[in-house]
Amino acid sequence: MRPSHSIESSMLTLYYFLLFRSTSCSTVPADLQMSFPPSTVNGSAAADLASFMHPSTPWDTEWYAFNPPMPPYLKGSSDMRFAGSFGTSGGTKTVRGVIHFSDLSMCWYSVTFGNGGVTRWARFLPCPAPMSGAALQRAAETHGAAVATFTEDAAASGRPVARGECWDIANEGLQYAASLYGPNGAPVLSTPYHSLSASISTSVTPSPSTVPSPSLRAPSTTTGADTSADT
Repeated sequence: MRPSHSIESSMLTLYYFLLFRSTSCSTVPADLQMSFPPSTVNGSAAADLASFMHPSTPWDTEWYAFNPPMPPYLKGSSDMRFAGSFGTSGGTKTVRGVIHFSDLSMCWYSVTFGNGGVTRWARFLPCPAPMSGAALQRAAETHGAAVATFTEDAAASGRPVARGECWDIANEGLQYAASLYGPNGAPVLSTPYHSLSASISTSVTPSPSTVPSPSLRAPSTTTGADTSADT
């Protein structure tokens, strides 16, 4: 976000950033489906891709033989980031891809083909569990003053934050707030901002569990987490 925008606009951006983080994988009523991120069949976009890669899913084309090696139903989508590669060994060729979806889930996949048929493989990381209202409240009480101070200083500086994108003010503000705490959650009291020091002294005691770090969970094979088989 560029500093010419109002402070209210900056904080509104942060609000929607946290709102998306807390509801991106939540279950919503059928008559209240969100348009973003797109709806899924298996709980996350990465799980849907892993299901597509499963040997039980028929493929109508040899899409993996073309560049980029992206599943056809995802081509043209703007709700993801994709990276792919090709490799050869003897008479076989392997294509690999990784996709980071807008619901924060990720899927890694590969297809090996040539002599001996086609081998599919996929593994996915589901989107992180939504934060509870209590966790969001604790985070606001612990980091809110720091994020507000960062946003106000950014607006007063007259310079873009990071790349100048609208979500950068939230991302950089949260990183700044995190830098004010030591490895055990103890606040760094040398901050020059008096309002922040006062907030720290009156807010709840910071804890490393305030905003839990995502863990790399090994998904169950029943959900298509690891689909390795020959077809």
